[in-house]
Amino acid sequence: MKKGVIYIISLIVIFIAFVMNRYIPIWYGSLPQQVTYDAEIISTDNFYNEQTQSYEGEQQSVTSYNYHIVDETPNAYIVENTFDVRTIEGKIIIALSRKYGVDKKTGKHIMSLGDKPREGYLFAPKNLHEGEAYTYWHINYEAPAKLSFLKKEEIQGLPVFVYRTHYEGYTIEQTDDLTYLPGVPESRQIILEPELTVWVEPITGTVIAYEDNTTAYYYDRQSGKKLYPWNHFHNKYTKASINKHVNIAKKRLFFLITCTKVIPVVLIIVALLILMPIKRKNIKILFGLIAIILMGVYIVSIYYISDKKDPVIIGIARWVDNVNQNKNIENFKQGIINSDLVEGKDVLFLEEPSSDADSAQHRKTIQSYLNQHADMIYSLTTPGTLIVQEEVKGNIPIIFSVVIYPEESGVVKSLTNSGNNTVGTRNWVSGDTQMNFFLEIFPNMTSMVFVQRTNESNSNIQFEEFSSVGARKHIAITQLQAKDKQELQTVVNNTDFSIFDALYLACDTLIQGQSANEIIIKKAKEQHVPVFSCAKTGVEKGALAGVIPNVEKLGTIFAKQAIQIINGVNPTTLATIGNPFPVQLINVNTFHELHIDIPQTVELESITL
Repeated sequence: MKKGVIYIISLIVIFIAFVMNRYIPIWYGSLPQQVTYDAEIISTDNFYNEQTQSYEGEQQSVTSYNYHIVDETPNAYIVENTFDVRTIEGKIIIALSRKYGVDKKTGKHIMSLGDKPREGYLFAPKNLHEGEAYTYWHINYEAPAKLSFLKKEEIQGLPVFVYRTHYEGYTIEQTDDLTYLPGVPESRQIILEPELTVWVEPITGTVIAYEDNTTAYYYDRQSGKKLYPWNHFHNKYTKASINKHVNIAKKRLFFLITCTKVIPVVLIIVALLILMPIKRKNIKILFGLIAIILMGVYIVSIYYISDKKDPVIIGIARWVDNVNQNKNIENFKQGIINSDLVEGKDVLFLEEPSSDADSAQHRKTIQSYLNQHADMIYSLTTPGTLIVQEEVKGNIPIIFSVVIYPEESGVVKSLTNSGNNTVGTRNWVSGDTQMNFFLEIFPNMTSMVFVQRTNESNSNIQFEEFSSVGARKHIAITQLQAKDKQELQTVVNNTDFSIFDALYLACDTLIQGQSANEIIIKKAKEQHVPVFSCAKTGVEKGALAGVIPNVEKLGTIFAKQAIQIINGVNPTTLATIGNPFPVQLINVNTFHELHIDIPQTVELESITL
């Protein structure tokens, strides 16, 4: 091939590289904007009580937020944006729908389209510069958001710009959207004091997330005077949604970098290869350079295209070794995995042996989890959870299980919203429910011994509850306590159970574990006195019957709470759920041993062991 032709080919290749580097960003900027968009939102509302003149406490709400195209012209999209917020029970808090007319290439609002004239951008402009401000519209605040540059930060290694506005100079009103509120719109208005923060990838203009923190106030319509709050609400993206939009932005950036940097460099090397004399050494060098570049592309692609993230680490805190609690833990873990999290990749479980009710050992276990950077602790039993709280000091979330009285024992501040970093499901069955079941078996019962560990907080509370129920049903409740298994053996040997109609085994870990329940049941059977149990283990060991929480099944509920927290929900906003799975258990063999007839209704409604 003639040298002149070689030079021309080389120049053409270099020219193509130049064009790609220079004009692909311009071409990319002219591509139609991505206007279909959705995100999972974590929403909390804190309603103000006019009577008590105080907030009722944060509670989680359910939000739907999305954009979709409903029509288009040659140059514009008509985009509908919906925002629907409801209580957990499904009651509407606010439901909004707006239509925007948006330029296909720039993403800017077109004043003549949409349901009202708007300026600014649907999301964000491309190629933002650090410090540059821009105007955005958020559906919840029907006014232009003049977003000021706040700072630059990284989310999962992706550089983003952070913007914020308080809508200075604008009155943000929602009176027409909240006409179900008392006095609205006749005598009152609803005016908001918002704070809106937006995270944007500046080159592609991708909105990674938004978060608002806003108080809505009642205003007197006639005087214009601020009265008192209606609601303080907070919305933010789930971690899964943030991950999704980070990955979208990374893929767009990868496309740009590949087309404007990598391919032009490879083309220039090819041009040089064409110009160089055909020598084996030169070819090896150039192909080596190309290989290095391609390897770099591969490494960069892993960063930009991979959705790899650090796994969530969950520590399992066992207070005692218990078969039913072990099943609970397995169901908890399976519930986590069933939510599309892969064990070993997305989630890691740290599991030490049970502390065997040893406080010092339990503290060592928790410290071991913290040293391994656990993101969350799954804790069983009240004493175990109280120790976990002391060690964690509010720094990471705690999900609790097998805690009967979480509010009374101080594990949470309120069942409605925990008020701290701890949440779970109480495995409580009311004293009334249990006593009614016992009376179905023994209608003439007038006395009962309540057996518990000395000064165990849950059992003390349960004893008070049973005493109150017993007083109403004319059943005398006698308390029998022991601090450990050895003392229990002595107390049982020295107590005549035959003067009582029945015994009840409390829920604490001494009475339901370490074979202590067998000591009580053996003596009671010898004296032909029936034993009722708070837990399944007691009925399995020979107690007559019990209305018990399904501790194993509760693990799946705890998993759902854990998933919410993994996605970014603050535990303080979650409710402690009541026990939805009480089960009536009877031990048929014990009925036969004590020569007690099983009432037909009890037999039909119970699970037999």
